[in-house]
Amino acid sequence: MARNTWKDRTKAFLVEHKHLNKNIPYDRQISERCKSILSNADFCRLPNESVVYDSICDYYNLSIDNVSVGFGATELLERLLRIYHDHTFYIHEPSYEMIGVMCKYMNIKTHSLDSLRYKYDIKGLGYFKDSKNILYIANPNGNSGEINDLLPIFLNYKYVIVDEVYADFDNTTYSLSADNVIVVKSFSKSLGLAGLRCGFAIANEEITKQLQEIRPVFVCNTASEMIVPELIKETRYVNNRWKESRDYLEKEFEHKKSYGPYMLFKKPNYFTDKFGFKLTYDKHYRMALADMHTLLKNS
Repeated sequence: MARNTWKDRTKAFLVEHKHLNKNIPYDRQISERCKSILSNADFCRLPNESVVYDSICDYYNLSIDNVSVGFGATELLERLLRIYHDHTFYIHEPSYEMIGVMCKYMNIKTHSLDSLRYKYDIKGLGYFKDSKNILYIANPNGNSGEINDLLPIFLNYKYVIVDEVYADFDNTTYSLSADNVIVVKSFSKSLGLAGLRCGFAIANEEITKQLQEIRPVFVCNTASEMIVPELIKETRYVNNRWKESRDYLEKEFEHKKSYGPYMLFKKPNYFTDKFGFKLTYDKHYRMALADMHTLLKNS
């Protein structure tokens, strides 16, 4: 029997794995490990968050005085907005949409910073040296695929919040690179575990203390207590498997350079025109990656 065409295989793959349309990567080995780990979970007791803290600190070589764990990156960003509600946020576009939504309902003043304005800022023109200004930037950027050199601009703002949910894929980080830098990371993208709702922030001791003062009573659940210590050390291997898939896909698609676990199409509607149906998350013309075994299972 003849093999299905590439078009048929890809369409079948995306129909089965609709979550990839929402930019959530998938790794079969991690998924199976999670099921095994949780088979003996005791959800009748309170979680022990210290094992999550210890695992993060050990893997990233951090002091616990610089780490705040939360229910995903979004919950940590919301805490930061509550702390700095009287500041002005400069949001580098395109960005994580929820940062703008949260600023709006908290009545926080914002300005959009497009790529051209950002480049002027890098040149040191000092437009934003006011002590109440904070920059939010996703780096690497999950929407545009860009990765920026941030070091030249750190002194132009009181604080710089770097959203690094994609950073493990490209092995880049600005954590503790300057005293006014706050890095936010998540296991949703580094391990493809969006349902775990576990993230963490890295900052100086003073900022970390502020984040801890307004934290929820619990900042993890039994699932993250069991999964993070077991799987965090698999991060680089998972991302290497996704890179293998990206290299494979880039031979088939017209693409732009990307630094995250997704396929970044070259132009709008490219996927719709090629395959005849629209991705549910086609706004930024991207598709999350899966491991090669999952990708080719329909071949």
